[in-house]
Amino acid sequence: MFQGSAFLVVVSEEFTEEEVNDTVSMLEQNNAKVFIKEEHDNEVNYLGTEAVSNTPIDHIICKTVEFIEYNLAQISMIPITTPEWVFDSVSRAKISNPKVYSPDPKLFLKDTFVCVADNLPVGDKEAIYGGVRAFGGQYLDDLTRYTTHLIAMDMNNDKSVIATSAINTTQDNGDKIDIKIVLPHWIDDCLKMGKKLDEEPYMLPSPSLLNRTLGAIDSPVITDDDILPINSSKSSFLDNKLFYISPDYNISDRLTNAIGALIKKHGGKVTTQFNPKVVDIYIGQYRAGEPYISSCKSNRIIVGNLQWLYSIIVTNKWKLPINSNLLHYPIPPTPIPEFQKLKISVTNYSGDARFYLSKLITILGGTFTKTLTRDNDFLVAAKPEGKKYEAANVKWKSEDGNNIKIVNHLWLEECFANWKLIEYERPQFQFLGNNANGVEKLLCKTKLNQNVLENWYNLDNMASEKENVADSMSEDESTQPKNRLNTKTNTTNKSPLTNDSITDENIEEKEEEEEEEEEEEVNNNILKQKRMNQSSLPMQK
Repeated sequence: MFQGSAFLVVVSEEFTEEEVNDTVSMLEQNNAKVFIKEEHDNEVNYLGTEAVSNTPIDHIICKTVEFIEYNLAQISMIPITTPEWVFDSVSRAKISNPKVYSPDPKLFLKDTFVCVADNLPVGDKEAIYGGVRAFGGQYLDDLTRYTTHLIAMDMNNDKSVIATSAINTTQDNGDKIDIKIVLPHWIDDCLKMGKKLDEEPYMLPSPSLLNRTLGAIDSPVITDDDILPINSSKSSFLDNKLFYISPDYNISDRLTNAIGALIKKHGGKVTTQFNPKVVDIYIGQYRAGEPYISSCKSNRIIVGNLQWLYSIIVTNKWKLPINSNLLHYPIPPTPIPEFQKLKISVTNYSGDARFYLSKLITILGGTFTKTLTRDNDFLVAAKPEGKKYEAANVKWKSEDGNNIKIVNHLWLEECFANWKLIEYERPQFQFLGNNANGVEKLLCKTKLNQNVLENWYNLDNMASEKENVADSMSEDESTQPKNRLNTKTNTTNKSPLTNDSITDENIEEKEEEEEEEEEEEVNNNILKQKRMNQSSLPMQK
């Protein structure tokens, strides 16, 4: 199962010698290469520059986050899991989703799979999904057998009706579906408190919190006075920083207050009026609008988005958005025209790395495909192996030159940073590593190009850009993911789920977790639909 993968096992007080031996034995039985170190050992950094060519670590197994490779692994999106991941993957004969097995206590939503009802404000949906993923959870905009929580304001919506009918029904594997239908206040308060809260007071149809709020369902449940004292070991980089959250997120007052409370918990302040003389940090979704332009021109105001805010809170480390992940800065409001006809798939990337690349593809304007067919234009590969790679490089190779182009992730990142379609034939985009050493660990090394960013705020006509771009998430997604709960009457005590089907022409990698694929497919179609709806909005002065 783990053929070709290199694992770093980090021994700690919590990870006993017996557990370590059992884990290493299981990995080696499945053809993995294993390196072992103590958590306090800093003689060699297995992810450092001196180790790049000799120890291509693909995965870290541990029960702690107190080792020197942890931050580098996070930046490079290398999966970090507890040993349970190994045994569960082997017992299922399928690679399990690594996010569920994170040892990081800050990722308190790691066992949560969220869906949001369609009668919530569309901006709230996107912000809720972003917060859930930042703190370790997963999401999908359709109900599936994996859904643990449905976020809804009431029971008068299709998803609540479907979820209610599915609860306690039996799946094919014998497990019962257990979906908790909760008010959005539950997510708000989890983020405020920094931990997963008991769902009972928030559960529909009769949440007990309504008695406390006297029926004011839009009011915050946990106020600033309820929030726990800030941990004294916390960094102080947000202290007294004044935040302005752009209206282009189009979120409700309730969620705005919840995000504001999260900022205040970490020492910051929030204003609803943009004043470039006093605002310190601008949080926006798009590179558009007068506040964005003024913030960029100020040479003082830090410009980022909600994903960046969540990231620095989770990691407790300060990093400027422009020097961080490419997705931690506001994105262009329209895609690159040349990308809109391209179908792109990825291989040998997993977990957060796979999700990150799928987002880059969709924001650029391309179509991310979880499977590879002859219709694909590009395959982004981390190393020269696997079914997709063999199909593109050998099986489907034709003499007419109309082949699937194989590139590494650097091509995508450079296209994004420079916001244009770059020639894929360049040698740096063709490099797929030496021998078994792929290029996945080089992920997220590309930074945004400051000269390119000026195109959005230094031209005279940019002042007329839309200031309040609506976050128009579609409530009728064109792509319907597999395994979603259907609306037909369920006449038996079986789960109302559909089955996956794969055509012979599709090359699909078994190691890619199917719930992760579902999330990517819907998430990417959400962004496309948002842009379609956004383009129909009237220009605002």
